[in-house]
Amino acid sequence: MNESANQEELSQDYESLLVGMSILLEKGEKRVQAYNALLEDEWEGRGSALEFLHKQNDILKLLLGVNNVVAAQIRAEANHEILGVDPLVEGVGGRLQAEQGCQLSLHCKAASILQGSAFQLQQMLLEMARNILSQEPEDAKRLAMTTFTANFPQGHLSLLRSELPPGDYAVLGLTSIPDSTISLQDYVTLADFLASQEEATAEVLPMLRWLGIVSIHKGDIFINRNGLANGLLMIFPPATSGEETGLRAKVVNGRPECILLVDDEDMIWDVVFSMLKDLGYDVVMAGNGQEAVEIYEANAPQIDLILLDMLMPVMNAREAFHLLKDFDPSVKVLLASGYVNEEDVQDVLGAGALGFLRKPYRLVDLARKIRHILDKG
Repeated sequence: MNESANQEELSQDYESLLVGMSILLEKGEKRVQAYNALLEDEWEGRGSALEFLHKQNDILKLLLGVNNVVAAQIRAEANHEILGVDPLVEGVGGRLQAEQGCQLSLHCKAASILQGSAFQLQQMLLEMARNILSQEPEDAKRLAMTTFTANFPQGHLSLLRSELPPGDYAVLGLTSIPDSTISLQDYVTLADFLASQEEATAEVLPMLRWLGIVSIHKGDIFINRNGLANGLLMIFPPATSGEETGLRAKVVNGRPECILLVDDEDMIWDVVFSMLKDLGYDVVMAGNGQEAVEIYEANAPQIDLILLDMLMPVMNAREAFHLLKDFDPSVKVLLASGYVNEEDVQDVLGAGALGFLRKPYRLVDLARKIRHILDKG
């Protein structure tokens, strides 16, 4: 991953950790206030003791207020886009099977969209799944990933001790127990779970990040009372987007438009491939410039656009672009890179490339750019 993407990911990690700590502090402050209320009854008539107790309460409120202001600013500045829930989970599942060799069960029925950061959610799901799988025997690693939509009335949310408003939610669950039935009585909010711990351990940090990420996405996260391996459950408010219709693939000569995705980063393949497929495109993948040239030369009539990363092994984008252009002067190429700026690729743009996106880009910006190029003909 390039330096710019690393910095972006590190910044998001710190921000989500800060939001997670804010939620945990709020839970802790409520518990302290409850204990203080008991002390206030016990110390009635002891003026100096009550004065100190009230000052302690004031300090707690001030610290929590400052922390909440920072967390609210992070939530307000979150750069989110429209994402399909099922493609996100399917992409993560495919990557897990490749790297872990686990027995994977996918039950994707959400068919809904949410507003979020694809890369951040993907990394969170991968981290959650790896944590669950690490607790399984090496020769029997199993994981079930489930998505569906459900209406949560106030009674269900109260049972879960969630502060989200009642309504429809996209639900995403992970567990090492395939075919298990989700029972709300088995789950507690991750914030309450963390607040009940007697000491902080290294395992708390990733959970705080998960808590922050889900909160930034305006959802909530729950952990099975019997432990992490028994299940994590997340709920997100579904989004609606009229724009998505205008970004979908079109049918050309009886087939969906086809994108040749050229990149050597697994994360790009997982997330971008899933998003493009969800928008109706056929997608062909290549891991370097030489593969891209060979694939295009063999399938040019069926490929409508090439998304080409600038820096790759075997053959870089400049060399690949000129070979593609020599083979087909009308080839449509969209450049992308996190290492260089648009000014650094002016020679390729001047030679006929049709646009440039700097990584990490928002998937909606990629979808818009693709549609702009293809609709121009």
